[in-house]
Amino acid sequence: MKSKILGLIAVGLLAAPPAFATVTYQFDFTDLITHPDFTLSLTYDNYVTTTGLMPLASPLPTSLGFSVIRAGTDLEGNWGFDGGNTATLNDAGAFLFDSNSFVFDSSTSVTDYITSPGTYPGLVFGNVADGGFRGVATLVVASAPSVPEPSTSALTIIAGLGLLGLVAGRRKIA
Repeated sequence: MKSKILGLIAVGLLAAPPAFATVTYQFDFTDLITHPDFTLSLTYDNYVTTTGLMPLASPLPTSLGFSVIRAGTDLEGNWGFDGGNTATLNDAGAFLFDSNSFVFDSSTSVTDYITSPGTYPGLVFGNVADGGFRGVATLVVASAPSVPEPSTSALTIIAGLGLLGLVAGRRKIA
C-alpha cells in the first residue's frame, strides 16, 4: 500500500509543469520613420498577464529623445511604452498616447496575453515631442527554465524512488 501511495505522489511530482526563472520580452523597432532603430528588453519573473502600464525598475533609453519608464501589455498581445505618466492601456486594446509614448501592435492573431516563447511580428507607432513616428517591430519572447532548489531535487529523487517502489510492488504481486 505504501509503495502505491508513493508511486502516485511520484507521478504527480514528475507531471508538474516546469517553472520559469525569467521571461524576457525583446522588442526590435526597425525602419522607423524619422528616428534611428532601437531595441528594448524587458525581463520578468513570469509571463505578464496583467493589463496596464507598470513602472520599470530603471529607465530604458530609446532613440526617441526620451527613456521608457513604464511598460505593459493587454489582452490582445499589444505592448505600451511611456516616458511620462499619462499614457494608459486597457483590456480593449485602447492605448491613450501622451507626447512621449508608443505602442507595439502585434500583427498576429493574438487574442490573449503572450504567454509562450516565440517571435511575434508587429508594428510600432507613437508620439514624440517633434511629432509622430511609425515602423516595423518584432517581439521575441524567451523563457529560461528555473534552476530547482535542493529541496525540489530531493523531492524529485524521492518521487523516482516511489515510482520504482510501485513498479517493484506490482512485480511481486504478478
